[in-house]
Amino acid sequence: MEFAKTYNDGHMGPRRFWRDMLPRLKYYNPAIPMIVNRKETNEGTAVMSVYFRKDDAPVAAGQEPVVRVQPPSSAIDASKAVDPAADERVVKIDMKGKPSDEIFNHFLAETRAQPVQTTPEEEAEMREVVEMQRQGAIDREIQRVRVEERRRERAMLERARTAGAA
Repeated sequence: MEFAKTYNDGHMGPRRFWRDMLPRLKYYNPAIPMIVNRKETNEGTAVMSVYFRKDDAPVAAGQEPVVRVQPPSSAIDASKAVDPAADERVVKIDMKGKPSDEIFNHFLAETRAQPVQTTPEEEAEMREVVEMQRQGAIDREIQRVRVEERRRERAMLERARTAGAA
């Protein structure tokens, strides 16, 4: 992925994709290198390059796949996408000005990837999290009211002390 550090000029979608969806992709695909190059300026494109091994590239039996040196991710525009090897093809996805969901749908279409379906346990856990968030909002409001009441009491006591001293 290559996009700007800031979200202006159509780089918000790529930034949201990087923050929300790339960690999930990396979690479910730990062996696949994913390199992020963040540019200093918003000029130019925001592009995702997806490398595929060509179907017609023969792999000899017992032969180890070629290991390619991958550059590290960079926040200073130092990790440009490498040129594809002879046995690879590259699909470039233009991300500039597109929301993260649209980028993800385009990624799924290009890679023919299948989204991982949530299990019943995960759905139950997500419902628990939503319920805890709802209860947390209620508890925060109760606590806010209590703190405000204590502040009013302290202010009344302070006014009474200053009035009594005068």
